[in-house]
Amino acid sequence: MKGNLIPQKSFQTIKRITLIVFGVCVSLFLLEVGLRLGGYVFLSLQEYRNQISIRQKGEYQILCLGEST
Repeated sequence: MKGNLIPQKSFQTIKRITLIVFGVCVSLFLLEVGLRLGGYVFLSLQEYRNQISIRQKGEYQILCLGEST
């Protein structure tokens, strides 16, 4: 064991920390993908409903929001 540069206990600690950081990164990535996919589905459904509404009524309603500046 004289050839080991990193003691076994320290190596296990580094391994655990690395796995925890990796798990957090994967979790955040999956959360981001899920939220983006959900947003895409929501916006696609809304756009579909808008197109149907325009075809049925044949008129547009324009809503302006904001300040005068």
